[in-house]
Amino acid sequence: MPCRCACPFKLDVQAFLGKIRRRNFDSAYREYRSAAIFPGIVSRICPAPCADVCARGPGDGPVRLDAIERACLRFSSSHEPVRYSLPQKDRHVAVVGAGLSGLACALRVASRGYRVTVCEARESTGGELADMLPEDLYRGELDAAFKPARVDFLMGRRVGPADLEALGADAVYIATGKGGDDFGLSGGMDRDSLGSARPGAFLGGGLIGSPGVYAIEHGARAARSIEKYLQIGAMDGMPDSFAAWPINGGYYRPLRPAPAAGCDTPDGAAAEAGRCVGCECAECIDACPMLQEARRTPKRIATDVTATLNKVEQQTRRVATRLMNACSLCGLCGRLCPKGADIGGCLLAGRRDLYMDGGLPPAFHDFYLRDMESALSEAAFAMGPGGPVAGWKPGGAAPAGAECRRLFFPGCQLGASLPEYVTLSYGALLRAEPSTGLLAACCGVPADWAGMEGRRDAVMGAIRGAWDAMGRPLVVFGCMTCMRLFAERLPEIEGRSLYECLDEAEAAAGAAAGALSGTRGEGGTVCVYDPCSARSDEAARTAVRSLLARRGFRLRELRLHGEKASCCGVGGHIYPSNPELFGRIVRERVHEAEEPYVAYCSNCRDAFSREGKACSHILDELFSLQGRLRPAPLLAQRRANRLALRSMLAARFGGDGQGAPAWDAGLPELEIPPALQEKMERLLISGTEAREAVAWCEGGGSKLFDPEAGHFIGHRRVGAATCWVVYEPAAGGGAGRGGFRLVNIYSHRLQLREGDEA
Repeated sequence: MPCRCACPFKLDVQAFLGKIRRRNFDSAYREYRSAAIFPGIVSRICPAPCADVCARGPGDGPVRLDAIERACLRFSSSHEPVRYSLPQKDRHVAVVGAGLSGLACALRVASRGYRVTVCEARESTGGELADMLPEDLYRGELDAAFKPARVDFLMGRRVGPADLEALGADAVYIATGKGGDDFGLSGGMDRDSLGSARPGAFLGGGLIGSPGVYAIEHGARAARSIEKYLQIGAMDGMPDSFAAWPINGGYYRPLRPAPAAGCDTPDGAAAEAGRCVGCECAECIDACPMLQEARRTPKRIATDVTATLNKVEQQTRRVATRLMNACSLCGLCGRLCPKGADIGGCLLAGRRDLYMDGGLPPAFHDFYLRDMESALSEAAFAMGPGGPVAGWKPGGAAPAGAECRRLFFPGCQLGASLPEYVTLSYGALLRAEPSTGLLAACCGVPADWAGMEGRRDAVMGAIRGAWDAMGRPLVVFGCMTCMRLFAERLPEIEGRSLYECLDEAEAAAGAAAGALSGTRGEGGTVCVYDPCSARSDEAARTAVRSLLARRGFRLRELRLHGEKASCCGVGGHIYPSNPELFGRIVRERVHEAEEPYVAYCSNCRDAFSREGKACSHILDELFSLQGRLRPAPLLAQRRANRLALRSMLAARFGGDGQGAPAWDAGLPELEIPPALQEKMERLLISGTEAREAVAWCEGGGSKLFDPEAGHFIGHRRVGAATCWVVYEPAAGGGAGRGGFRLVNIYSHRLQLREGDEA
């Protein structure tokens, strides 16, 4: 908070005012005394630098912290000094001067168990206070503060240069006030630690130009420096006691009017404290639903991640495992932070360490990893300008004889959403550049999000090998997430977005020439939904808007767009760890505007469509595919779409020699009621996996029969979970003809080991 940065004592203003708002004046007094040392005196002489930086200042006036502090003293019930029970130490500290700075240092050093002697030339303590306040306003507080302290006062004792050694002190603080004797030690002193060139000697307060409350702060700072010197012999002090906290105006927020309240009553003081808007930087929290739900500051999150990674067996627990896996890893926090603090990067690093340590729950990422392996095996496909590359798959031999100038890399989700997205885009790219190849595979980001760096690097290494073999062409990305991962991990590969290439091709050919046909917007208004992975790609964002504008659409920008685009909720695999958060994110995104959305990430499009939002993909508009009316594909359909894409590519662009494998051959027909289909989507169990479980049970696997209900019950291991199916012969079908009806389905992480379930 700016006020805390300006405060000489770095008072935790947020905590202090929070207690005042709750009318907990005793606790607020202790908070204030801990920082200011002499709260009654400080509340009367402080020039209130906090008011000069208060966010309310330019509007309806700053929060009156000085008045609140005085009210705190008035309405707190006890001002008894702190009594310390620390064991007494055998080291001796001398303080020369009993003004504000010397007294503050003496009290702090004594509170840490050291013996302290204060030498003062006058007959009374307080120094410059006599010129600032009537004695009856400060004498009682000074006398009371030192009652429990182990401090000897030598009043009327003037100390000269020769007397320093005679004091027999292990360290000395010289605070003789403005114009006082510096004993020849101020030259070359460290203005941060207040240490002089003489070991063990420190100077501060009015003597070096810091009067009033700043002299008190010097005393507290010198006490910390002295203790460090007594412990390890260093004179450089404690950085946290003197480090300046810069004030960043970007922390301020728009304020609603709140007129100042009087502080003459407890309610008035609480009302004035309530005017504080708590303008501590919260840019990341304001923009991130995950951080809002976590209700933890970035610093607390980092602490919890550290505790999770350094779990002590039978003593501590992994407190941030679920939190680490509930981050979409979109990077918006780092983009918004004035200091560039990347919370998502911290959480991803935590996932990686947790995975290496064996503590990452497999269920959080299992479905997506199995989906990745499917895209890298049965659905993987390569084409050169001359047609399919026989037998290629990531990890196998690099495709030979397939050199090209451009290489289309659609990613694994574009074709899973709709195969025509890929086939029509590839056709358009071929018309613009006949020497264009295609590589259908997953980039490996599911492994990256699961903390599996080794598997990610293996996938990307295989793709790089194919890129090398195909002549190191320009890569055209249909998925912005793939493009971002390549930029991070394979920067040597030059890449551009599909949408930038299509926009250039259309502009070059002229819209009238029909480079792309597409929907005609006819003046309709749409909102472009920028995926978080396009946040750093202005060219892609501009191209999408250009393509839509050319078709007559009017564009309205969402609140979070462009460089501040937010994640749709799909990124980072957050759904298994926190499905409620996932649902909240999607709902917030779809309700940002009433107009239909146009996305250029298929995951965004499908997530919003599933929530009932009218949302098309940019490719729907370019190729007249009626995307706004098409429901999001189910899990099993996504796999079928990828395999259909492989067959469609082979048939359209190079013969049918590489059709899709018969992945569902032999599986029984299974009737799945709509309510159960919705449940399966929530459980991340596809219809194919349900059919495989029934086939396993019917083929000799473990199953039970409930004669009363007429249902079969069986289970099969599906990745990291056990899938249970309750089913019955379908009407008119039966086990003999392979037709069944699903009655219920559920899953859990418990592994039941009985026989071979492979």
